[in-house]
Amino acid sequence: MLLTAIAEAIQDNPIASAFTIPALYRYIARAMRLYSQWNPLIKDKTLATVIDQKEYTVTATCIGVYRCLWYPGSTITSDLTISQQILASQLYVTNEPSLSVIHDINESESLRRLQGKWEWREANRRLVLEPTPTGSGDDITVTYADQHVLNVGGTGYDTIPDEDLEILRDLCLAEILDGKAMEFAVQPDYRSGAEQETLHFVPGNARDLAELLRSNLANKYGRSVGMIT
Repeated sequence: MLLTAIAEAIQDNPIASAFTIPALYRYIARAMRLYSQWNPLIKDKTLATVIDQKEYTVTATCIGVYRCLWYPGSTITSDLTISQQILASQLYVTNEPSLSVIHDINESESLRRLQGKWEWREANRRLVLEPTPTGSGDDITVTYADQHVLNVGGTGYDTIPDEDLEILRDLCLAEILDGKAMEFAVQPDYRSGAEQETLHFVPGNARDLAELLRSNLANKYGRSVGMIT
């Protein structure tokens, strides 16, 4: 999605018509951070353990981790017991199909017990492994949420569907309304003779409208992952 398309959609609204393009681009960047929390990019990445290192950076723009698979100090195949290998080589007769299901459960549970634990720490955006790796080079397979970022040319966000143009426009307008609310929050009501200006309702109305505009994002992606912790 082109930056110019988003900026034009914002400028079509009277409250943003006077903003310069650089200012609009800053609002778009702010809106994109919120958008990424609700509809992030889902990516996979393989890291490698480092001896005595328990904290890892997935990427600079990673905002959460869905899944992390790693097997402390070993490969899966070398740690399978003799009994597991026998189970894996067994053939099942057609009149006992449940045996294959039982085998799958046993194998899955055996592999699960070999897995290391992990935690995603939002405060410093670090993936923490437990126990601390005692060797280097073991694979860490991570499925994570990433932010939408500008393309190489800086002309737009290639990873956002065009159908979400109105959602991004509304997020930017909500940011502008928040600024308007702060501006009018410090303005006193005015009265001179028969002339009167009552401004104390403006901040609340502006914030209510901003939340209404942001709700379009939640209405579409509220059943997806949202913010990951």
